[in-house]
This record gives sequence, structure tokens and C-alpha cells, in this order.
Amino acid sequence: GFIDEAGLPAAARVKAGEAPDKMWVRAFGNRRSKTLRGRALIWAKLRTWCIATYGTPWPKDVGQILKYFEDRHDAQPMGKTVPDTVLSALALLEQVGQVPPCDRLSSDSLLTEAVKSWTADLEQGGKQKKVAPMFTVAVLLAAELVVCRKELPIRLRFYGFVFLLMNWACLRCDDVQNIDPSSFTLSQIGMKFTLTKTKTTGPGRKVNLMHGYVMRGISLSGFDWLGEGFKILQSGELTQRPRDFLCVECSESWEDHAEDFMEAEGVALHLRRLLRELPTPRRGVGGRWCVSSTGRLVSQELATFLTGDSARHS
Repeated sequence: GFIDEAGLPAAARVKAGEAPDKMWVRAFGNRRSKTLRGRALIWAKLRTWCIATYGTPWPKDVGQILKYFEDRHDAQPMGKTVPDTVLSALALLEQVGQVPPCDRLSSDSLLTEAVKSWTADLEQGGKQKKVAPMFTVAVLLAAELVVCRKELPIRLRFYGFVFLLMNWACLRCDDVQNIDPSSFTLSQIGMKFTLTKTKTTGPGRKVNLMHGYVMRGISLSGFDWLGEGFKILQSGELTQRPRDFLCVECSESWEDHAEDFMEAEGVALHLRRLLRELPTPRRGVGGRWCVSSTGRLVSQELATFLTGDSARHS
């Protein structure tokens, strides 16, 4: 499916032949099913990231794969084998997909040397992280307007709320995913919630749970985004089944979602999708904040530049 979707040379040849399904099985040779399944799972994550970031399922160049490593490590520290398994998955797909050797990204020395560097850094205790670029005031303002616009899809508004919660509570993507949805309480003073797992909590640690808090009066637009966010959390569309994690995987149209647990990098991708749909804020009648109909606030290039870890530094 990945080879066919990317339009690699082998796809057209298999389609033109008889019994394509059998031809695909033969094309992968005698590789073990467990190996192929592992390669497919690792590539599926890169594919999802490419679609969310660049709008295409296959990386255009080595630079995009290197950007994936940075984004994934920012969202949640990578295991030391991840860069090499991504390279192995790419090499497998290019080989079976019959990409000419001169055009294979997996053979590019820039990528292979970068994978060696990443692996060495991760084995030594982790690559030194760069400070993520900060979100602007306009981005935070636009997110508040999204949360409070009831005509928008409720799941898009939900991620606007998550985005603001991460900014004002200084949360990582893995932190926010481990918030217990049932722990949210709202009063005139503020919103409280419980993190069931962070880097410093959990079994064997001195602290099992950590509590978070955001003051009710925090607002750049003057709208009560915390109150609207609490209503979204209680809505039937997002509480169809009890869960012990906060963020759900939404469709491209934001009209439905899956109930399965999503990793921190998935949360980061949904935040990037949110950034690309933020409207441009403007002053309306009486100085009240509203949105402009002229276009989006965040360009494709800026959405790629910002990361899921930017919230903690804004």
C-alpha cells in the first residue's frame, strides 16, 4: 500500500500484471512477516507526519526525514533504535518499489551519517535538544477564537483548547496526553486537572500524581475559552466511551475520531493541523475580537517551523 500510494516504479508494473496480490507477496522475497510488520508500523508514523506537515505521504528529500527526527524527538524522546529502523524501512520500500539506486534517499550519505549521529547521541543519554520556537501572541489569540466559535467542528475546537492548555500550564505533548479527562473541574477561580503520568511521576517515584491549574481570568481575547473548553470536554461527541487519556485521533475533516490511545507525536501532529487552520484575528465593531475572512494566520512554512514542544516556551 505504501509503495502504491507513493507511485514508486514497481507499483505500475505490478498493476499491469496478472494477480497483483500474489506479485506483491513475491516482490518482498523471503523476508519474515514479523520484520515486514515492524517496518510497516515504523513507516506508518513517518507517513502520517509527512501528510500532516507537507501534504504528501512520501518524503520529498532527505531534509524532510531529518526534520521528522527532530520533531519526533521534541514531542517524545526517541529510542536509540528509531533512526536506524526508519532508515531500514525506507531502504526496504525503495528496494521493493524498484527506485533506481541513484535516486534512493536511503543511500544518501547525508541521511546515513545523520542516522549514525542520532544513534550515537541517543546511546549516550539523548541528543541535546534545541529550544523550540515560541508561539506568537496572535497564534494564542486565534486559538481562543477557535475554541469559542461554536459553528466550527467540535474536535477542532477541542484541539484549540488543548493547545491553550499546554501553553498556559507549560505542558509537553506526552504530559497533556496523560491528563485524566474525568479529573477536570472548573470554578470561578480557575480550572484544575490531574496528570497521571509525567517524567517525574508514576510507580516507584516519590510523587504518583501531579495536579495542574490554569486561572480563569487568563484570556487575550476577553472570551472565556476555559469555560467553553470545559463544555467541549463534557460534550457527548467526545465522551462516547470512558478513557484515561486526553487526546483522540481525529479525521482530516475533524468530523469523527478513533478511541484508541495516541502517542505524543500524534498529539504534536494534530496541533500542527490546528495551526494550519487558525483564522486571522482582527478587531471588529466596538473593538471586539473576531476573525478575518481573508485567509489563515499560519502559513505552511511557519506551521512546519513550530513544533509541539513550542507550547512550553511561549
